[in-house]
Amino acid sequence: MTITPAIKVIHTNWQIHSEVLHKIRTAVFVEEQNIHPDLEWDEFDASATHFIVFVDDAPAGCARLKIDHDVGRIGRMAVLDAFRGAGLASLLMTDVIAYASAQSLTRLELDAQTYVRKLYENTGFSQCGDEFIEDGTDIPHIPMQMRLEPVAAV
Repeated sequence: MTITPAIKVIHTNWQIHSEVLHKIRTAVFVEEQNIHPDLEWDEFDASATHFIVFVDDAPAGCARLKIDHDVGRIGRMAVLDAFRGAGLASLLMTDVIAYASAQSLTRLELDAQTYVRKLYENTGFSQCGDEFIEDGTDIPHIPMQMRLEPVAAV
């Protein structure tokens, strides 16, 4: 008998889930990718909407959405190594996009690490600029964006 894990995504904030978000982002960005902690933590964490995906109540990944008027900026997207390859990043992106649409945003932007470009393309993003190296890292990124359609009121 195969038991399917319970997977859920929650929308939260830094004040409630900073410990969980800190743990995931430290493991992925600071420890795996050698991002200096001073670059990982910024003033936007306190005001952004955060998303956490749980597998059987274990935190497995996260993303952050900053909103400026009608444009959203996705960042700090991370899935812990033990949970990669299970479609959790796509699930997170789908949830962030649905949330952004419900907030009447017209566009989403992000800077994707080039090796995960396909993930973002598969969720509707397209490249909108040249490859660059993220400040303070040696990780190549590409700017991407997605136009959102307004959600019809029910």
